[in-house]
Amino acid sequence: MIINYIIISNISKEHCYRFLIADLLGKLICGVIYISFPTINVRPDITTCGIFMNMIELLYKIDAADNLLPSIHCLVSWYQYFSLAVIPNVYYKNFSKKIIKKFLEIKKLFL
Repeated sequence: MIINYIIISNISKEHCYRFLIADLLGKLICGVIYISFPTINVRPDITTCGIFMNMIELLYKIDAADNLLPSIHCLVSWYQYFSLAVIPNVYYKNFSKKIIKKFLEIKKLFL
């Protein structure tokens, strides 16, 4: 999320530089791994028709089945999570805690 980069840049200069160096270095390492050890996903052929199969076909056309590991979006999510963890009241921390709490309450109903 772009908003996380903006929030992190306002914490402090040192924090921002450390985050950006880690972010760029992590993406560089991922790029080296992608070039050295390319990974692909063999997707099954779509043999049936229907709205959901059409949606899967569209997804197959949009998203390439390569460069699967390491996952850059997971890497960036972890970086952002740990960089924002130093801020006591990020606007969505309480929201996330409420969602997790509700999810656990619902899960208890089914167990």
